[in-house]
Amino acid sequence: MVTLLIIRTQKVLDILSRLKILEPGWIIINKDKGGDIMAQDPVCNMNIEESKAAATSIYKGVTYYFCSTHCKEDFEKEPEKYVEV
Repeated sequence: MVTLLIIRTQKVLDILSRLKILEPGWIIINKDKGGDIMAQDPVCNMNIEESKAAATSIYKGVTYYFCSTHCKEDFEKEPEKYVEV
């Protein structure tokens, strides 16, 4: 399942991230950044712009975005560890 969330400020995104409300697979559009689509790295939980992701991986039909190739490598070793199955 993919959930679309449109936020108006970076502060809201930061709060949601700290509360662990956001799950991998959510599509977040950050109005502060001109409507960029944000994704959450499932390994380190960093919020990143999809267009600036260092790497991506498709697992069970869902595209995951990563802040670094290191996070992508960790994910690909054990994807079940980072994704609710």
